[in-house]
Amino acid sequence: MKNGLMILPVLTITVMAGACGCTRTADNSGREEARALYEESLVLIDLYTDSVTAAKDSATLNGLMSRYREEIDDLNFRHPPETSYAISEGENDTLTSRTLRMVTIADSLLYDTRIHWSFAPIPWQEIRSNRKTGTSVGQ
Repeated sequence: MKNGLMILPVLTITVMAGACGCTRTADNSGREEARALYEESLVLIDLYTDSVTAAKDSATLNGLMSRYREEIDDLNFRHPPETSYAISEGENDTLTSRTLRMVTIADSLLYDTRIHWSFAPIPWQEIRSNRKTGTSVGQ
């Protein structure tokens, strides 16, 4: 019985040491993947923001925005599902503000294009009166 009592403290120390050695460590693999997704997204957003800024017309802008959607989809599919959930709140805010900046630039380009490409109104009254006389507009 005395031997049994001597084994009890040894067993207790062994169990405690095992419990301390087997503590759960933080799983950083999802965070590392999320950080990679964040950094790749920033590069993509900045690249397309520069391209949108340099766009000269709405056709170019439409092509850029279509390619951006395809690229961002491809980027998200290259990473495991639910990786974006591990992106921190600050990183998510940065992605949102940069994306909104790109969209604002695109919208302003479309607005400027609409103003600069507007045409003079068609002189319908002049066309009608010229039909009766048989002359063309501007003569």
